Amino acid sequence: MRLTGLEQYAKGLAHHNPVEALALQYRLERIKWRLWHGDGDEALIRAQALAAECRRLEHRLSRAEALDQGDRRIGHLHRQQRRGDRQLQPTLE
Repeated sequence: MRLTGLEQYAKGLAHHNPVEALALQYRLERIKWRLWHGDGDEALIRAQALAAECRRLEHRLSRAEALDQGDRRIGHLHRQQRRGDRQLQPTLE
């Protein structure tokens, strides 16, 4: 993953998790500093570690999003069930 891709990922992450996004942006700046000052080997090691962390974070976010969608579906089913229960209740006349 290129550094530009990691930067775009950090910008998108800010909408979901601002704290993680700031940490990611800081790490990217440090990697760029290493590149600028000729420490390419260390920059590569750190960039690879950061890309792996992004993949783990993406997995966590997608899992959390799936759980959130599941919660919404369950809530929708509960609402439907309550509506259905009210419609099925006999009225005493």
